[in-house]
Amino acid sequence: MKFSSRVAPLIVSYGHKRLQIFLGIRVITPKRKKEATALGSAFLAGIGSGVYDNLEETTQYVQIDKVFEPNMDNHRKYVEIFNDWQVLYKESAKYFR
Repeated sequence: MKFSSRVAPLIVSYGHKRLQIFLGIRVITPKRKKEATALGSAFLAGIGSGVYDNLEETTQYVQIDKVFEPNMDNHRKYVEIFNDWQVLYKESAKYFR
């Protein structure tokens, strides 16, 4: 299987606090758009009815509300905790077979 090194931009809608925490530890810069649910539904209906050929044609109507910048301190803490968790998980797995 071949993977592309090109990463599409991540666009999110308004979300819960968990989403904000997740975005704070990732090393990506996602964007948040306004009216994501209704607008996304309208775009898909437009594609289904033939108004648009694909999603790329709808990007001119997307308004970005906020860009989330990664918090590298939180990311480093997360990676450290996650690495510790992986070690503990592997060590304790033998007790739960």
